[in-house]
Amino acid sequence: DQGYERSKYELGRMYYRGQGVERNFEKAIEFWEPLADGGMADAQASLAYMYERGEGREKDLNRAVRLYAEAAAQGQSDALQNLAVIYASGRGTERDYRKAHELWEPLAEEGDDDAQFGLGLLYFNGRGVPRYLETAYMWVYLSAEAGNVFAIEGCEEMERLMLSGQVEHAK
Repeated sequence: DQGYERSKYELGRMYYRGQGVERNFEKAIEFWEPLADGGMADAQASLAYMYERGEGREKDLNRAVRLYAEAAAQGQSDALQNLAVIYASGRGTERDYRKAHELWEPLAEEGDDDAQFGLGLLYFNGRGVPRYLETAYMWVYLSAEAGNVFAIEGCEEMERLMLSGQVEHAK
């Protein structure tokens, strides 16, 4: 029953965050592991996050990548974002800017400011995509408009490298 599984997931979140109970990573894992094994994307993404950081278990980037990939295949947005960051940085897997682009692009188009910023950086540096300053600026600007402080700083840096007409066209 999905309602029962969702309740178990939420109990795991309470233990993970220490909401109404003492914070306990082991208890969170007890709730989430069977759900993740059963294919629940939110549980997979949450466990992946814990493995990525070594919370409650020894840090295991390979396992984190596998779990993120399983959740991302189901469209879980946190997993898509975190997996894109992993591919862009090469932590726990081979660096793959094209995969990062593939994961970030739909999120960016949906308005995810972190994905917009990441996508903008790929275009700015020409990593996995051709280097297009206007496209880079457009994505970083959208992220900045959403309040992303890193993007606000990024816009200022990019504006120093672009002609005013390019900036206006990108906006």
